[in-house]
Amino acid sequence: KISERYISNIIELQRKLLHAEWDAKQMSDHIQNVLCTVDDGILVVNEEGLITVFNNQLAALFHVDAKDVVNQYLEHVMNRRDIIDFIMESNDESKFFNIDGVDVVIFRLQMMKENTIVATFKSVHQAFEIEKTAQREMRNQGFYSKYSFDDIIGENEVMKERKQIAKKLALSEHPILIQGETGTGKELFAHAIHEHSLRKNGPFLAVNCSALTETLLESELFGYEEGAFTGAQRGGKKGLFEMADKGTIFLDEIGDISLTVQSHLLRVLQEGEIRRIGGKRIIPVNVRVITATNKNLHDKMRDGSFRTDLFYRLNVLNLYIPSLKERRADIPLLIKHLITKSGKWVKVEEDVLEYFMQYEWPGNIRELKSTIDYMLTVCEGNVVTKSDLPFMHGNKEDSVRADYPVCESVLENQERAFILDVIKQYNDKGKAASRELISNQSKESDFVLSPQQIRRRLDILEIEGFVVKGRGRAGTKITAEGIEYLYFLKSKHAMH
Repeated sequence: KISERYISNIIELQRKLLHAEWDAKQMSDHIQNVLCTVDDGILVVNEEGLITVFNNQLAALFHVDAKDVVNQYLEHVMNRRDIIDFIMESNDESKFFNIDGVDVVIFRLQMMKENTIVATFKSVHQAFEIEKTAQREMRNQGFYSKYSFDDIIGENEVMKERKQIAKKLALSEHPILIQGETGTGKELFAHAIHEHSLRKNGPFLAVNCSALTETLLESELFGYEEGAFTGAQRGGKKGLFEMADKGTIFLDEIGDISLTVQSHLLRVLQEGEIRRIGGKRIIPVNVRVITATNKNLHDKMRDGSFRTDLFYRLNVLNLYIPSLKERRADIPLLIKHLITKSGKWVKVEEDVLEYFMQYEWPGNIRELKSTIDYMLTVCEGNVVTKSDLPFMHGNKEDSVRADYPVCESVLENQERAFILDVIKQYNDKGKAASRELISNQSKESDFVLSPQQIRRRLDILEIEGFVVKGRGRAGTKITAEGIEYLYFLKSKHAMH
């Protein structure tokens, strides 16, 4: 005999099941109503092709009743094999189709954890409007080229030839490798190439590869999924390659990237796709890649620190930027341009110009700009004289200060020059240099300095008045006196 208590429990359980079923139906109806308010056609299927969501907009496009097709197999509802294959099997993110005379673009998203595929059907016109809005947003965030070929100053024949070649390269879609000494204007050319290209309305993103650690560079370039590592942003983050889609990405100091990053970059160039850190989804990207280096990549290939296959992928089109000493005739023109740009009215004395024409300019245009900035800051009146120049090594013995500290060891002098040079390069870009950054740069030189060794040397340089150390992670800046001392150290008087 069944007890009354047992019967009561069964009745209560049945009541809860009916209530749960009612809640589930209410939630399903609510979701369906929400999906029917959007302008896009929405389709959700499981991995076997069983339809779980089919909103009214999509039903109107395929001339069916939305309620009749839920829990039906996709191939029984659509008679378009090409659309079914794209939704169920493609690795592409989107594709254009014509459905009964209507041009649509289908966006496909595979949700691995739920074993489902979500397809969104948009009208082509609407998709183009969304893309235009995204492009405007990119420009508002500063992701656009800021210079054109008109901003590249030079009447020297070699420079004019480089500009003409660069304009031709801009019209191609192939990768470009820009080579030249530090400070010659490689990034300026990259901006101008994008501005002259068919992608000029798309985004332009630039990154200095040597300024980031391997892990940080990977996450910046390729993005990451939520939970990929400690501190990862909730919801994940797009990488620069995704953000540069239909535009250009400029990778400066490409010779400094690790072999791990090189292998990921090679995949982008070969396959036109990326995978975020910690993710499984393959994301197609349409990006033009421009790279630059002041390193000898052939030497790096020989010592195994740069992949040969990547080099030939990057070096499809090559552009060499001449150093300032190869185009000395442009120096007066550049001086005039930099002074005019500063907004000051000054005259440069003839002996200063003569000195500039004879100087070697190891830092090229970047060094010239720093020197002009220094002169305009210290000069009195509206005439720049030789006394306004920072110390620059040359053949004149009387230009060398006798009271600069000179270490007994040539290596110590070289280390000091190296540290100050790195700080100055980053200061010229508007950035301070951290101990870790200087230490990483030293790995490419004849000596390797740890962050602790860098700290001790910076302490001494600060006492001597050549640098100013920031608090915490603020980094270090070189002083005007430090710039003069750097020029002194680079001269033959300190290195021999």
